[in-house]
Amino acid sequence: MRKYVAAMLISLVPFHAAKSEDFNMLNVIQSALNLECMDYCFTGTCFHLKCSLFSGCKTWVSPKVKHNLPDLLVTVYDELDEQPFTEYRAIQSNLLSMLDDGEGANLMQGNKLESSQIRFKNTSVIGHPFLVFATNFQKTGSLEIPKTDGTYINVPGGWSFEDETGDGDHRWSYTPPSQEGGGLFVDSEVGQAFGAALGNEYFKGFCPSNVTPLKPHYDSFVDQLEWRYGFIERFQAIAKGYHWFGKREIGTRTSTNIIGTNTWGQVWPRIGFVVQQEDAKAAAIIAQRAIDIATRSDGWRIHSKAPTPASNEKTDKWQMISPKEDSVCKPFGSTNANWSDGRNDDGEEQYGWNYWRPYSCCLGGGNVIAKASIPPICLKDLF
Repeated sequence: MRKYVAAMLISLVPFHAAKSEDFNMLNVIQSALNLECMDYCFTGTCFHLKCSLFSGCKTWVSPKVKHNLPDLLVTVYDELDEQPFTEYRAIQSNLLSMLDDGEGANLMQGNKLESSQIRFKNTSVIGHPFLVFATNFQKTGSLEIPKTDGTYINVPGGWSFEDETGDGDHRWSYTPPSQEGGGLFVDSEVGQAFGAALGNEYFKGFCPSNVTPLKPHYDSFVDQLEWRYGFIERFQAIAKGYHWFGKREIGTRTSTNIIGTNTWGQVWPRIGFVVQQEDAKAAAIIAQRAIDIATRSDGWRIHSKAPTPASNEKTDKWQMISPKEDSVCKPFGSTNANWSDGRNDDGEEQYGWNYWRPYSCCLGGGNVIAKASIPPICLKDLF
């Protein structure tokens, strides 16, 4: 099933030239092949025991590891038809068509405000497609990422929202495109590092993630009333004490910097309006708000909660993938000076980020009876 899903994801990739502000499935997957962000480290050894009535007991060892995975993909954009992730744009188009007479869509269009500091943006949070390949690596010990030579012939597929059983319960279904020709393999930095460093037969690559690839967790146009007006959100912010300056801020405010010149903005209220002179920083604030909604069980927001842990604006690891691809992953606000340079040069104001989360585990499967720790040995330091 995972191999079928992987093939489906590959078939979704459009191999024609895209606009500079757009990115596709292949771009997203390749952006995750980053040793610095993955921070893959061996931290010790795990000892396993498995007993059977007929074959007796078997013991083995496996690596204990810690690493990050790009669990979620977050996009930020002004207008609803400007979703920069090309494959997900088709899903949104179908959802928008369900809004009566387009009134909901008009409600959610970005505002062209006269003030250069007040901005309104839309956002989407979905399960990262790289997780299909990470799971396959976990099971098989091999990581294959698609690379195209431009020879694919794509037969369009598409999403539909239909009452297939006649019971009035509409469901999403997807007919994948078909393709002919081409080859599938990338000799990536991550693949080289794993291939050179690992030889244990029990090694299965990555700790498991509970996030489902491409599953939508938050879309501002679905949660449009709260995203634009924040009726309940503003009361909740007051109740939680998040309305005070310095609470849930992105960036740092110190005793020597009380006015907060190194802060970008507040996480709450988590709405589409933001006060920020630099558009790229405004988009980052929106991304942080979206991930905060997606990873929490707030009943007044329309969303599908992503598996734990919840976000933390002080420690979250973000990697911009468009319009500029970052080589490192940091919390928003950790770097202030010149951060926006090169992040909106085309003026399209469309952005994408990988949201990385930490994992640690034993990779051998079965019952763990003991663990031994060592100082971390990290692939990024070896390659």
